[in-house]
Amino acid sequence: MAFLKLHPIQPSDIKSLSFDPRKVYFRLLPTGESLQRKWLSYCVENKSVYCSICMAFSIDKNTTFCTGSVVNIKNLYERLNKHEKSLSHSDATSCYLINKSGVNVENLINTERELVVKNNREIVHRVINIILLLSKQNVGFRGKRYESAYDLNNLQNNHGNFLEVVNFLSTYDPIMRVHVDKVSKKSAEMKKIREANTSQKHGRAIAVDVVAAGLFSFEVDSTQDIIVKDQMCICVRFVNVNSENLVQERLFKMVTIKSATDLKLLVSDSFDGASNMSGKYKGLQNQLKVDAPNSIFTHCYAHVLNLVIQDSVKCCVCAQNVFSLINKTAVFFTESYKRADVWTDTIFENETGADKLRKLKKIGATRWNSADDALRSIFNTWSDQNETELSRYHYYYVLDALHIIAYADNTDPHTASDARALIINWISYETIIIAFLFLQLFSSTTPVSKYLQTKGLDYITAWNKISHIMKVLKTMSDIKNYNDLKQRVSIFIKTMTKRTESLENIFIQDEFPVQRQKKVKRMSGVCAFESAVNLSSDQKYHINVFRRIYDVTGMAMNERFEKNKNLINALAYLDTRRFDEIKSNSICLIESLKFLADKVNLKYEDLQEELSHFVRSYKTIIKSSKALFENVSDYKDDLITNEPVNSEQIEDESSDDNNGDDKSFDFSKSKIKKNDCEECIRF
Repeated sequence: MAFLKLHPIQPSDIKSLSFDPRKVYFRLLPTGESLQRKWLSYCVENKSVYCSICMAFSIDKNTTFCTGSVVNIKNLYERLNKHEKSLSHSDATSCYLINKSGVNVENLINTERELVVKNNREIVHRVINIILLLSKQNVGFRGKRYESAYDLNNLQNNHGNFLEVVNFLSTYDPIMRVHVDKVSKKSAEMKKIREANTSQKHGRAIAVDVVAAGLFSFEVDSTQDIIVKDQMCICVRFVNVNSENLVQERLFKMVTIKSATDLKLLVSDSFDGASNMSGKYKGLQNQLKVDAPNSIFTHCYAHVLNLVIQDSVKCCVCAQNVFSLINKTAVFFTESYKRADVWTDTIFENETGADKLRKLKKIGATRWNSADDALRSIFNTWSDQNETELSRYHYYYVLDALHIIAYADNTDPHTASDARALIINWISYETIIIAFLFLQLFSSTTPVSKYLQTKGLDYITAWNKISHIMKVLKTMSDIKNYNDLKQRVSIFIKTMTKRTESLENIFIQDEFPVQRQKKVKRMSGVCAFESAVNLSSDQKYHINVFRRIYDVTGMAMNERFEKNKNLINALAYLDTRRFDEIKSNSICLIESLKFLADKVNLKYEDLQEELSHFVRSYKTIIKSSKALFENVSDYKDDLITNEPVNSEQIEDESSDDNNGDDKSFDFSKSKIKKNDCEECIRF
């Protein structure tokens, strides 16, 4: 307190101040009055402002106003207002006021405890008197129901004699009123916790909705929790007929659904690529087909395409070595700030603008397209073909940075050895040609992978892109494409050789190294095929690496995508964006609708008639019934963004479509359920 007696120090000489003292030393109130900031002090020597109260009572002495905030006229007034509203200043002010009143912390704690004890005694005293009253009158305490504490505020229910007297007394007694409200609130919170933990009751409610829907689909996945315990979650997707026919996804346990619904109504299931889930013979997919033979297993196509890329990367040792080299190089530069500085300096010397901020990328195990991103961070994209673009490849910067680290005098021997080992791998002809091979492959797969992850994609467009990749892969593996690839690599090596002339001990290979031919011992009675043994290094690479990568990728595409081709074609024509094609009879629905009708146990003729009528009346329904438009919320965005239609156009089309029929949407023309067609579209 002796320190605070010397404050505030507020010089008023305007000539020696760089700010207006009337705005700094005083705070303007909403009423227009000025209030002095008695906590603020100003030091003329170091031109800083201090908070004397925070200096004396704040716990954190390293704050700006404790150590001195240098005056900056641009943000001085804003910082003062912000400090006044800060929690640390508020706590320091409270401590100052308590200290000034002469009350210590121990007295405050004891006083607070005494108030709590006194209040509890008053409550107990009233409760005992109520018990004595009911006992004297020989009246029962409890009622038949509604005795829960969370229900006390509901005055319409009879809570029993004891609780009713407590409620009556709380009407006139503020102590009992506060106690009853506190108990009711706490009881309501405990009730919510109990209901959340009652998974069986929750599962039964879901099962009732699933059974009412008639058809449903599974989504299953598993993950490890913090205690390294593998837990499986199961989601069910269905049309909730009890909630305005909205499509819902609900989460519950496997045990609950096994005991609550019939798996014969299962139409689809979706898992990850693990063999124990998607296995055709012993996986969960096969177990579900025992009870639901028509169920369809689906897998996220973007994930499937990522698995195809993983198959191509792992199919041969050479490809594994290249991507391991990319990852090791990125880790080599990032695990030390000194090496990171070498990379940054190299980039800054050769690049301009945003390219100065580019870094080498690591390959993530779970991040899709990470292999493509990491490869392009060194070799750019496949479309960069001319020599001008080739000179901008980060490949040269990698060699330059590694060369600096490998042959610098201040580099430790272990790090220098690692850098030289990386250089040897990067100047290998095999590394460069495999990198270009995957650049060409990723130029076809990455755009499709990104499209498959977009919201509201078109099924036909997605399948056409996948089919195009399959066709391209067949042509990429021929000898003509291999020769074109080698030509691209030769141009790149010539350009990089010119740029690396100033780097000693770096010689980029321009062909496969000549290897010693293995001699095969001729055994009696066995014909040795010398043509297979005496292949050149280039021919061996074409057969064992180039052809193998494209063949494995092509087979993986066919194996993983062809199985659900019929399903995609069927669902494509249930998309609202295809209704115009259906209406004009420009597409054939026979095969698609037959496949879908078999899966949902409907007649093809009934489903075709229902879909045709729904397509003709669709825009009229959207216009005339706002409630139905809100129910079809899954496709509202598609209609707005992909098919902008004005009101006059809708009227013309609706009049042509109905041909004099009633404009209302009549499901009575078909013998199937009213919402069968809607369910197909929603799924």
